[in-house]
Amino acid sequence: MSVMDWIGFVTGVVCVFLIVREKDINWPIGILNSVALLAVFWTQRLYAQAGLQAFYVVECAYGWRMWTRRDQATGTKLIRIGRTKNQTLALLSIILAAGILGLYPVFRATGDPAPFWDSVIAVMSLVAEYMLCLKFFESWGVYFAADLISLVVLALLGMWVTFGTYLCFTALCIMGIVEWRKRMRRNSEPASSLASSTL
Repeated sequence: MSVMDWIGFVTGVVCVFLIVREKDINWPIGILNSVALLAVFWTQRLYAQAGLQAFYVVECAYGWRMWTRRDQATGTKLIRIGRTKNQTLALLSIILAAGILGLYPVFRATGDPAPFWDSVIAVMSLVAEYMLCLKFFESWGVYFAADLISLVVLALLGMWVTFGTYLCFTALCIMGIVEWRKRMRRNSEPASSLASSTL
């Protein structure tokens, strides 16, 4: 593994762990992770994957802004962990399907060994990341499903180092589900109107 590979691995695991703990510092670390992986994929001429990392950089910047916003009067954070509305879940499902249909031919054209499943994983991860930006609890379930698919694909391709990385991510997803459920129960106030009403 190259230096950038190791930076991508370490920052990725640290970032997800900090998200589990609901720490704002996860976002700048996530930006570093995406930049490192962008460099790795670009060097390997995996341009579609490199482009996705550019999207992740934008999402991390957005998440950083959303997680750190505070009410000017009280100083309390505007977004708390909460459930996703059914209407929002339906719209995100439509976006998910459209994204898969759009990415599949791109991945197939770039010689991806598993273009359909890679497109499913990519779009599910982008949707899950967006949901995390708004602290939607269900984001962990989406990420968990994407990681399980990733494990199967990576095993079939014999990419065992990356398989180990995603095994760590899968374990962290389970931790995220458990920890965020506890935090929701401890939170006596409802999730902020911003997190509940924003797509």
